[in-house]
Amino acid sequence: MGYVSPRLQDGYDLETRAEEVIVAALRGSVGLYGDAPAAGERAEAEAWMARLGLEAMRGVPFGRLSTGWARRFLLAGALAGSPPVLLLDEPCSGLDAESRKLFLDALPPLAARGTQIVLVSHHGRDITPLFSHELRLEEGRVAFAGPRLPRRIPLAEGENFFRKSDKKAQNGLPFSPEPC
Repeated sequence: MGYVSPRLQDGYDLETRAEEVIVAALRGSVGLYGDAPAAGERAEAEAWMARLGLEAMRGVPFGRLSTGWARRFLLAGALAGSPPVLLLDEPCSGLDAESRKLFLDALPPLAARGTQIVLVSHHGRDITPLFSHELRLEEGRVAFAGPRLPRRIPLAEGENFFRKSDKKAQNGLPFSPEPC
């Protein structure tokens, strides 16, 4: 399984070269710990950098990358080895609008190749048409599980996904499908 999270980003040594983040992910670790990448690992990292447009930043120390660039290298690492499932835990947290768009735009081609993508987010703007189902939690309990309902109104920056309504179901849901 591939995994991307802001917490994962915090685990890297600031001087790790960006391309080494991808190699470390291939090894299932955070960092290389002095072991030089093998030729096959370098080739895999190169392939993912090319797919995600990261070549220009390959040798930059990870700690000097913007949050958006760093998150895209984490995505490349998560995809290295072609895992069947990709878990994205708040992947757009801390990203500006442009970086968020670049990150989310990288997902549909992955899904088209058969990668199952699970996205965890507190922000409705991160939920793109790519995602067909949702699981909503309220106070640690499942409030809704099933096919996504179409959004009538796009969410603005900073809005929560759903507002809590009274406990009567509306449209079969315990929450109103209107933005806060």
